[in-house]
Amino acid sequence: MNDPHVESLTYRLRETDSLAFEAPPIEFETAAFRARLADNVLTLRPKEHFASEEDVRAIADEFVRAWEIDAGLGYGRPDFRFQYDGAQLVDRAPSPGHHMIASKGVLHLSGSAHLKVTRAKYPIPSEQFVATPEVQVLWERYSRYLAGKEPLLAMAYFGLTLLERGDRRRAARDFRIDVEVLRKLGELTSTRGDGLTARKMSTGVVPLTGPESQWVEATIKAIIRHIATLNSGASLSLADLPPLP
Repeated sequence: MNDPHVESLTYRLRETDSLAFEAPPIEFETAAFRARLADNVLTLRPKEHFASEEDVRAIADEFVRAWEIDAGLGYGRPDFRFQYDGAQLVDRAPSPGHHMIASKGVLHLSGSAHLKVTRAKYPIPSEQFVATPEVQVLWERYSRYLAGKEPLLAMAYFGLTLLERGDRRRAARDFRIDVEVLRKLGELTSTRGDGLTARKMSTGVVPLTGPESQWVEATIKAIIRHIATLNSGASLSLADLPPLP
């Protein structure tokens, strides 16, 4: 190509055993793309010129990942997930007598589906939701917990230490999280559990109650969303979380 230009990037919603969509198309714009999601196919058209797929792919992947996590928090499951399907490039200065469009695709294999929740609307992405490195790590660990691959307390304690890095008050200040939220999360993840779930065994460890389990899970979800939307200026306090007996 004499003057290649990325016309569009395509992503497809992955098939899952628990989520399906029979939804009308949605169209929207971000700072970087004009977008359309229809029949589970997402098309992103860059607003600026990109000469190669690699130049724009990182920006697109970052947007898509944030959308996946945002929707996953809303659904309570990591089932809203896209798979990259390729790019379409055009030549903005073709040689005389030539007009070239190049498509680069990815082969996908899909399995059979079982019982699903079918939704009539696609989730709307928010540009205020940013998938920072902390958000992505916390979401991956939370997803592992949901899949039964990690105990609740181990996942939550990891998230707490990721934020605090040895300094609870600094973390509270930097992430605008009430220090009492971090203190309570630290208390529960350090003093609750049993032989299979406790982070560490001691004579003072007791099993989590049902409300405590619900509080820990809700708090991790709230922290993920809060950090992803930190630029909004909001703070996270105990009043934003479920009450504990």
